[in-house]
Amino acid sequence: MIQNDGEADTIKGHPLSQPLADQLSIITHGEKGASVYRGSTKVMTVPALKVDAVDTTGAGDTFVGYFVTTLCEQLGSGKSFDLNQVTDAMIEHALIRASKAASIAVSKAGAMDSIPQAAMLL
Repeated sequence: MIQNDGEADTIKGHPLSQPLADQLSIITHGEKGASVYRGSTKVMTVPALKVDAVDTTGAGDTFVGYFVTTLCEQLGSGKSFDLNQVTDAMIEHALIRASKAASIAVSKAGAMDSIPQAAMLL
């Protein structure tokens, strides 16, 4: 489950959110980065890159897209997505890449036009 601070506060304690949160939960904190939880235990926090934000539209979508894509790339093609196969190192790599992509996205105006191409993250 990936959510921002406001969403996390809203669904905290809701019975439907619990099964997902028990496995893996990521909470984004805007310019303060993102934290990863396994159950109620904080596993890590990755800081956001410092940029001059122009427009935050699409930042969350960019973050989620790059995070999930990076995890899938690390698991390899043709494999089913099993959270038991996802290591903390894989999560950290995906978080850093997603954070970088979202930081680039907020430095430009617009939604679609601000999403960086993968080559821009190298």
